[in-house]
Amino acid sequence: MKYNIRFFLLCIMASVLLYACGGDNGGGSSVTTADAPSVSAITAGTVMYKKGALFTVTGQLLDKGITATAIGCSNLIEQQGGTDTSRSYSCVPFFINPIITISATTGATFLKQFSMSVPNPQVTIETSMGTIVVELRPDKAKLTVDNFLQYVNDGFYSSTLFHRVVNGFVVQGGGYSVNDQTTLKPARDPIILEAPAATGLSNTLGSIAMARTSTLNSATSEFYFNTGDNNTRLDTDSGGYAVFGSVIKGMDVVKAIDAVAVDSKSWPTSAVTILSASQTSSL
Repeated sequence: MKYNIRFFLLCIMASVLLYACGGDNGGGSSVTTADAPSVSAITAGTVMYKKGALFTVTGQLLDKGITATAIGCSNLIEQQGGTDTSRSYSCVPFFINPIITISATTGATFLKQFSMSVPNPQVTIETSMGTIVVELRPDKAKLTVDNFLQYVNDGFYSSTLFHRVVNGFVVQGGGYSVNDQTTLKPARDPIILEAPAATGLSNTLGSIAMARTSTLNSATSEFYFNTGDNNTRLDTDSGGYAVFGSVIKGMDVVKAIDAVAVDSKSWPTSAVTILSASQTSSL
């Protein structure tokens, strides 16, 4: 009898535990994972280097708690207005490689991952003589590209001049305002020279590079287009001049500027203006 009572008590305890853990004891209901978040897709809007990119996570019960993480993309922020089926996040790609990876998790459970390659940044320069598009190489000259893009995205180049034209050599601009052709626009601090010997980018026809003084680390906002193959001179002369991209559209416009009449100081006799410069997508 003693052993039967012990067995009876153990059976009661087992039934209580089974019920508490979600088992079926004849009248209880089981707990399922139907109330857990699920992700069906992660998609991207326009993605540009050093510009805010938008990613959207879609699924079910997303309001129950998901976590998004990013590799190769900084300042990941969830946008307002998310629902139980859609959540959006912004971040800023800071490499063209490695690939951006966006992951969604809930607790320790992996839900979905999205990966893509960030293209080389492009800049569209609207001038009084036509449109020029350049593709930049942050994989080779990141400091120089980042410096140039900051001026572009700050609107610095709007209403500036191509103030120096040497036919068959260079077309230079980005320093003087249309409204004041005697004083350079206030620029940020100069950057460290990324010379061709270090980057492998050369001052060949159609490349874009930073102008500077005779001091190596003195480039600020002024840039130039090579209108001839100047690699034997500008890649090494006085330490070299930093190339950071090339013209991919509008070389005819560059050549037209290269052919304008100039005065004794190589200043165009009729103003050639940069109307605007903006970062654009290659996708």
